[in-house]
Amino acid sequence: MAMDLVLDDSKRVAKRKLIEQNRERRRKEEMIRSLQQRPEPTPEEWDLIHVATEAHRSTNAQGSHWKQRRKFLPDDIGQSPIVSMPDGDKVDLEAFSEFTKIITPAITRVVDFAKKLPMFSELPCEDQIILLKGCCMEIMSLRAAVRYDPESDTLTLSGEMAVKREQLKNGGLGVVSDAIFELGKSLSAFNLDDTEVALLQAVLLMSTDRSGLLCVDKIEKSQEAYLLAFEHYVNHRKHNIPHFWPKLLMKEREVQSSILYKGAAAEGRPGGSLGVHPEGQQLLGMHVVQGPQVRQLEQQLGEAGSLQGPVLQHQSPKSPQQRLLELLHRSGILHARAVCGEDDSSEAGSLSSSDEEPEVCKEEEDVVGNAASP
Repeated sequence: MAMDLVLDDSKRVAKRKLIEQNRERRRKEEMIRSLQQRPEPTPEEWDLIHVATEAHRSTNAQGSHWKQRRKFLPDDIGQSPIVSMPDGDKVDLEAFSEFTKIITPAITRVVDFAKKLPMFSELPCEDQIILLKGCCMEIMSLRAAVRYDPESDTLTLSGEMAVKREQLKNGGLGVVSDAIFELGKSLSAFNLDDTEVALLQAVLLMSTDRSGLLCVDKIEKSQEAYLLAFEHYVNHRKHNIPHFWPKLLMKEREVQSSILYKGAAAEGRPGGSLGVHPEGQQLLGMHVVQGPQVRQLEQQLGEAGSLQGPVLQHQSPKSPQQRLLELLHRSGILHARAVCGEDDSSEAGSLSSSDEEPEVCKEEEDVVGNAASP
């Protein structure tokens, strides 16, 4: 009788397989029940979601057709670093010149995205400026990361220029390029749609981590509203990735920490510090060129006008956010009245370039000077 209870090897294998199949079936059933029980967006949250999605789509260059419309940066550009920087790194001037051409319109689109969000437009002008200068690089990096193409191993910048890792690194971004590429690779598995990217941008924008904010409570409530709508929308999509929502939240922190702080860590600067190296050698992986280097670059590029951007300032080092805002000033993109949502036709409120520095920009400069880097 006891011999009948002893299973041979084939029966033991079959039994183990049946047990595993039953466990997997129960796990899937439990996951389905869990997904069905998770709350989906309320009507008010759907309104918030639709506004954010439309804001993203209307300010996202090339939209869903970016793969068809992108242009690859020629292989011979950005592969041969030729100018030595004070920190020992080298920059390919041709790649650098290409990148500076697209940074201004990229910043313009981030500003336009923010202005289309009612919660942002209701904030005081000072808070709007602080939030913008704090999130600009984060949102631009996110927009590049979600356009990572594994087949060509490229990122598409500003919806138009496909670049390889070494091109981005040698063109001025340095070690930050590695962080953006790694983020792009990891996000490709999430299959984010436009709405999820839009809500992620809104969460990055309405961050109370920025120093100097006046309406911290209001901004925190706004971010919580976007986070809750975001979570409920993720429930609505029913992703097949286990623990999708917490994993996506970790990516949001990665956008803020890995991209912005990697340059500091690589140079041995304090973790989490957005300040520059004592010698002002590198900001966000983009090189601060000083004195003789500026003149050398001017000679090689032909004219100082080709050197627009946040990387060629030979004054005292400033925070990355201050440098970005200075670029906005020089380009005539961001004046205080325009950011505050006033009529674009009002005096000094136009987003078009202007040769004159309007008086309201002095107010912005005071805010920049008084606000500490996050």
